[in-house]
Amino acid sequence: AFSRDCTGGMVAWTWAGQEETAVVPWTRTSIGFCASAVVLPHDALPPVRAATLTMGEYLADRVGGRRPAIESDFDVHLVENTLVYAKDRCGPDDVDAPFFLHVDPIEPDDLPGPRREHGFDNLDFRFAGRGARFGGTCVVEVPLPEYGVTVIWTGQYVVAEGGYHHRWAGEIRLGSD
Repeated sequence: AFSRDCTGGMVAWTWAGQEETAVVPWTRTSIGFCASAVVLPHDALPPVRAATLTMGEYLADRVGGRRPAIESDFDVHLVENTLVYAKDRCGPDDVDAPFFLHVDPIEPDDLPGPRREHGFDNLDFRFAGRGARFGGTCVVEVPLPEYGVTVIWTGQYVVAEGGYHHRWAGEIRLGSD
């Protein structure tokens, strides 16, 4: 089976059991419509297209040549209301370590009830099920909450003796200045 993730006129096809993703232009001749996800049996897979983009070309189009908001193990780009995490030469440690993502809202009342007492929203995630790997490049796109945000804290961590330790961390401060 495979699934697809539609973003900005492109479709990322991810085949189950494989770590590679092909990113291809979305056309009306493709299966279904981009508005909904499709899962089909293996024998219903479309033929591989010759005009497949590399992940690097996809990222160049998606982030539009912008400098990363955070340069670290993963470069983190803020594109509209989405964080795009990208890394060349991505290895097993990069996809195994969980990501943390905490956001401080402009208005604390916008937080979900259980988070209000902490003053930030915890949107931690893992690469599996959210990220795509193509060759040696890894990319993860994470939508941000719809409410206004002042600071984004993100990175990866490992659980080791004595607690949590950051592999890398960074912050993005948003505001009028």
